[in-house]
Amino acid sequence: MGFFGVSNIELSGGYNFSQLPYPLLTNHIGNATNFFSSSVYNTMEFFEFTSDHHVGLAVSHHFEGFLLNSIPLMKKLKWRMVSASRILFGGVRPENLQTIPQQFDTEGNAIVAFKPLDFSRPYIEVGYGVENIFKVLRVDAFHRLSYLENTTAPKFSVKFSLQFVL
Repeated sequence: MGFFGVSNIELSGGYNFSQLPYPLLTNHIGNATNFFSSSVYNTMEFFEFTSDHHVGLAVSHHFEGFLLNSIPLMKKLKWRMVSASRILFGGVRPENLQTIPQQFDTEGNAIVAFKPLDFSRPYIEVGYGVENIFKVLRVDAFHRLSYLENTTAPKFSVKFSLQFVL
């Protein structure tokens, strides 16, 4: 985008045509650690959502000094702003839901084997951060915008990473 920086756009998807047991469905990769990864959902827990059909879009933008170069100290430090967003649509067809045996805990309560995505309600997260701190450190803040009813998943998180950009 020239003066405004560089964007990366990634579109992914999948569809399982036959009836499959739970372990063979697509388990979307979450990140419950404090470390940033550009290829996962950073506010999703490990194995939080499963689907047999899904479409995902990931957009990241490196501002390359567009915003921070107007601040003298930031220009000298050569810090760079970044932004990222990820959206995921998915679901599980009824024939795949039927393959999961009903399980109960010791008190007789039903155990939920997995949580399918609702295709009419996407999973969305957005983030922003600063890279090139001491030439190798990147700090990002992420906000989870949907499926907020899950009380164990973070609605906001700060992630760190080391990166070497030539």
